[in-house]
Amino acid sequence: MREAGAAAILPALDDLPSLVRVRAAAQAGDPQAVADIIRAETGRRWVGVHRVDGGDVVDLAWSGPAAG
Repeated sequence: MREAGAAAILPALDDLPSLVRVRAAAQAGDPQAVADIIRAETGRRWVGVHRVDGGDVVDLAWSGPAAG
């Protein structure tokens, strides 16, 4: 089952090459690449990649104006 945020983003990545790049970056442990790819492919102003660790949300990467 996808989380609500993922369900909102992933349908916009409707071409296979984009999905393959996102999956490869995620498997390589590169959250910045995941954020950059999703932002480029969806045209969103900001994209954040987070991990839920117990009861905490940990920011892994951001992509957008003045990020980083």
